[in-house]
Amino acid sequence: MKDKILKICKENNGYITGKMARDKGIPSTYLSRMAKDESLKRVAPGIYLNEEVIEDEFYIYYLSYPNIIFYRETALYLNGLSNNMLSDYYAILPYECNVPKNTNLKIKRTRKDTIDVGVTIIDTPYGNKCKCYDKERCICDLFIYDDFEYEEKAYAINTYKEKYLNKEKLYSYAKKLGVYKEVFNVFEVIAWN
Repeated sequence: MKDKILKICKENNGYITGKMARDKGIPSTYLSRMAKDESLKRVAPGIYLNEEVIEDEFYIYYLSYPNIIFYRETALYLNGLSNNMLSDYYAILPYECNVPKNTNLKIKRTRKDTIDVGVTIIDTPYGNKCKCYDKERCICDLFIYDDFEYEEKAYAINTYKEKYLNKEKLYSYAKKLGVYKEVFNVFEVIAWN
């Protein structure tokens, strides 16, 4: 059984969950036993990691709460639009989902009609996949939330303009999210630098 579990770990970048085990016909008690003998490391309830792999907090949160979408500073970081280190992880959920209790995961609930605008699957720094807002949604969020620091905002906008600019997609999102005028002014009128 141990070899079967380690094979599942290998297929999932070193991770296995109780659900993955049950889907393969393995009772989750085997995962607990392997954690006790230190063949696996328990990193969150129902989530285990092969000891040879570095913990990926983005992926662990995503496995723990599959409905979350990383946004704000976390999405900027994952999209290469921030040069700041993360101290907190920001995620968004639809209103009907329960909010997880976690000190490092800051959760916001939002309306159903805009939550899917810009959702993408992105690689974490360790090569795992998680849901996150794309670059254009990140730029729009800079105008939706007025508490970003000037330097953070300037870095994100300038990096986006230099490396990733897609005005059609950006303006489409800005219209849906109600920040078209602000985004247009920065990208066309002011010519932000």
